[in-house]
Amino acid sequence: MRTYKIVLVLIMVGLGELLDPTSAIAQFSSKVWCFGDSAGVNFTNSSNPTLFNSTRISRGSCNSIADSIGNLLFYAGTFYLPLWAAGYLDLTAIYNSQDTVMEGGDSILGRSWYRELAIIPYPGHSNLFYIFSTGVTSQFGLAYSVVDLSQNNGLGKVISKNNYLNNLEATDCLTAIKHGNGRDWWIISREWTTTNNDFYIFLVTPDTIQLSSVQSVGPISTVGFFRIEPSEDGSIISCIDTRGLIENINFDRCSGLLYNPVVFQNETTSATIPWYISNQLSPDKSKLYLQQITQGPLYQDAYLVQIDLNTMLKDTLHHFVYPEGPGMMELAPDGKIYLSVCQENPNGFPFPYPDSLHTTVNENLSVINFPDSAGIACDFQPYSFFLGGNRTYYGLPNNPHYELGPLTGSICDSLSVGISKPTPVWDYKLFPNPCYNKTNLEVNTSIIITGTYQVFTATGIEITKQIKLESFNSIDLSNQATGVYFVRIFQDDRMKTMKLVKW
Repeated sequence: MRTYKIVLVLIMVGLGELLDPTSAIAQFSSKVWCFGDSAGVNFTNSSNPTLFNSTRISRGSCNSIADSIGNLLFYAGTFYLPLWAAGYLDLTAIYNSQDTVMEGGDSILGRSWYRELAIIPYPGHSNLFYIFSTGVTSQFGLAYSVVDLSQNNGLGKVISKNNYLNNLEATDCLTAIKHGNGRDWWIISREWTTTNNDFYIFLVTPDTIQLSSVQSVGPISTVGFFRIEPSEDGSIISCIDTRGLIENINFDRCSGLLYNPVVFQNETTSATIPWYISNQLSPDKSKLYLQQITQGPLYQDAYLVQIDLNTMLKDTLHHFVYPEGPGMMELAPDGKIYLSVCQENPNGFPFPYPDSLHTTVNENLSVINFPDSAGIACDFQPYSFFLGGNRTYYGLPNNPHYELGPLTGSICDSLSVGISKPTPVWDYKLFPNPCYNKTNLEVNTSIIITGTYQVFTATGIEITKQIKLESFNSIDLSNQATGVYFVRIFQDDRMKTMKLVKW
């Protein structure tokens, strides 16, 4: 069973001139990775990825974004080393294409976990970008910063920093998925509290960041360590936690709704808890890969596991023997899945590495060459991708699939690139509000637009199905209890939620 708690947080961002959203859908790429200790890989030539040196030294969360032909624009990573050495642990740095810290980019929220950051293009603007970041264990909350790449001769500047959307302690699983219209974005996060199954879904459009919904879907997770990894096409999110939970949930890129959770394994109270710390779906979504530790997250042997989701056969592909410390997995633009393994240190925290510590473990990535294939046919090759003398820790880039296009033929594939059309100006009124039994929804627009609306209780129970939107709509609550309700409006490719009180 799933419930939806529909809420509204609307932030008017309005930075710079708002462009016609139908004429400025710039193309960006996830083909360039910056991670670990100065490691960089460019996948523009998928048959022969090339190496380069970055300047970031970070054990965990990282992101990078390139243009459509593979030129690195900028990148970010937690544990900015100079500040970390000075005792400032909860800070992320943003680096420009010349590998220096971007102006204003040295104190972004984010500590030292693995999925705390997400860079997305600012919809409708060719030179603006959002960096979403989460505070997991100390400085709590979900925040966004804005980068303007037109500043400093194209090297960029952080023009707005650490704008908080909430102050909740966040789970280390921040996820970005492109909207079905091919322009806007969904941001998915979770709160770090035990006994919840709540997903916070934000919608990012050319002029707003809006908390679209809080959805309670699937089994309850009882631990804060939770991971979300989307499929390549954004239609499924794969979820795991460190008490053994494994589930896939369908995601509607048009509505932002999660549905049809499929639980492959529930949490366990067994003394031998399978700690799942990283997960990745194969490109065809038939195989799920997991990195698993048994009986605790620190200083343990680990295993790479494949689950065939069609047959539910489970294969252990590799045994990582301590001090090989398993890290993140990432599906790369070349269709292969890469694994990061950290050289653990039994005498202390393995960051930063001593200059002298260069090993097979930390100078290579491991590779699943054919992830759609079952068992040994997937051709897992440990420590087979040499980083040119640079080193990896636990983290790999949490890059969204920037190249993902619109859902052609869907109800939200409504953007016509290159065709100028008037931008609607919408004005909504709910009156009376508060009301006793009935209220009215009045819609004024500068042009004629079709749309629908729905009514929900404060706990997310649907009062009405989607109703065709007219310029004047009567909403009858005479059979409903007193309390708070929400009216959700769908027009064109936008949504808006309005609070309604019945006395």
